[in-house]
Amino acid sequence: MDELDRFAEDYSRGMKKKLGLLLAMVHRPRLLILDEPTNGLDVEATRLFYELMREEPSRGTTILFSSHLMDQVTRLCTHAAILDRGRLVTSGAIDELLAAHPGKSLEDVFLDWTSGRAS
Repeated sequence: MDELDRFAEDYSRGMKKKLGLLLAMVHRPRLLILDEPTNGLDVEATRLFYELMREEPSRGTTILFSSHLMDQVTRLCTHAAILDRGRLVTSGAIDELLAAHPGKSLEDVFLDWTSGRAS
């Protein structure tokens, strides 16, 4: 509990990330926009984050989750939008994106679209 007596600017990167996520969620927003939310989190905090993110939609929260980690997107999201140089190249339900590219992972689909190989 020593952290409670310290200024947030003195926290570690991971502790600052946890505090930021907590502050973003404490007022139960209807829209939660997160950019690389697990960057800097330890294993335990990442698992807790996953659990919280799976619960939030049932509370009426829409989550916009930006990440380069396609395995996390696949685990946490129902829909994805793939951007290339700031332009939307495709979007849809993740299961539909994967079904359109049999045998490929979401990372493969992303690479296909951003390299111009996808149709």
